Amino acid sequence: MNINTFTDTKQNEKIGKFSRGRNIRLLSRYSLENRRVLPLSEMWIQSSEKILDRIKSLEEVEGKDRLELVRSMRFMLGALQRSLLGWMQWVNNPDIMTRLTQEDLKKMNKKLSEFVRSFVEYDLEVTKLGAERGLKARKKVERKRKERAEIFYV
Repeated sequence: MNINTFTDTKQNEKIGKFSRGRNIRLLSRYSLENRRVLPLSEMWIQSSEKILDRIKSLEEVEGKDRLELVRSMRFMLGALQRSLLGWMQWVNNPDIMTRLTQEDLKKMNKKLSEFVRSFVEYDLEVTKLGAERGLKARKKVERKRKERAEIFYV
């Protein structure tokens, strides 16, 4: 089982950034802080709490310039990606899903539906804004496909 986590490193701790951690192959990992083996769920909770703290600190920064705004968005999207990968692993694992009641699953499904609908609506709004600003999808990919189709081997 491979899970990407965000771990706080000594070097990045000073500047408050998170770096992508190693893939975890076991259901537990040696914690350098506590010198004990942490269950995967406890480790996930700890790293998620650090991510939430980082997001809160990013929200509190006043007068961000364009680079800081982009960096902040990249961090948040990385956190979202991490969370989505975790959700996919849970949902695709029958051992985990069978431990949840139907009521638990209904609550999770309702909350996810609201969240995803809101996110996709915002995605559409930003995409339309990009179109208004003259942003276009790159045509480079289409050209490469055409070039490949024209190559004929005997």
